[in-house]
Amino acid sequence: MKRISARRGGLLAFVATVLLAGALFPVTALAAGTRDMYRMYNPNSGEHFYTAEAAERNSLAAAGWKYEGVGWVAPESSDVPVYRLYSGTDHHYTASAEERDQLVAAGWKYEGVGWYSGGDVPVYRQFNPNVNPAAPTNNSGSHNYTTSAAENDQLVAAGWRAEGVGWYAEGAGRGPTADELASLPKPPAQQPSNPGGSGSGGSGSGSGGGATNPTPAVVYWVSGGSVYHTTPDCPSLKRSHNIQSGSIQQAIAAGKGRVCRNCS
Repeated sequence: MKRISARRGGLLAFVATVLLAGALFPVTALAAGTRDMYRMYNPNSGEHFYTAEAAERNSLAAAGWKYEGVGWVAPESSDVPVYRLYSGTDHHYTASAEERDQLVAAGWKYEGVGWYSGGDVPVYRQFNPNVNPAAPTNNSGSHNYTTSAAENDQLVAAGWRAEGVGWYAEGAGRGPTADELASLPKPPAQQPSNPGGSGSGGSGSGSGGGATNPTPAVVYWVSGGSVYHTTPDCPSLKRSHNIQSGSIQQAIAAGKGRVCRNCS
């Protein structure tokens, strides 16, 4: 569950009692129809964002977010809503009204029902312990949600904490199609990509907390520590050996959940 430093004790106690929360929500009778849930990734902050609104997906793509395809297929409605909240820099999603209310009491903005739970496909939830959602910077990307058991297991092996089933879906996720990628708007060519918070569609939260630097194609990290670097010339790397390189997603999967402060 989401950890807020000022209220961490109570929220952690709640985490201990409600892991595998999805098991508490029965599969329900569904209205006809489904909705694709688009999955977006902010390469600067590490946040994944999920929306059923194509306009919001396109707004984020234009701001520099990466479209990663359909995260899962949700029912158009059911009696189990999934709530969407925003901290000012990070989004969180939960089917638990109790967790929603705890986060609102801690200062999060409630953005309404994002979608509904229903079906028999579990959507797994993982928490990145290297991210402190209450920190003033580098505090995004604390959770990931996926229908892929392989992705869940890969992140857990990299140090993420499995938080069970968040909710259920009618269908599994898939990667982006070539036609979808070709149709998405591109960020301005002459300006650095600066992904922010959620875009303008749905109950969007306005600008958010992405980093201000251009997105690097390659980042660097070492086996120890919890950060990645945007340049191999970072002073923090001068005495390091066995420097590894790759995409930001690879760095995060290796347990490097935030950018080095000397590089950001």
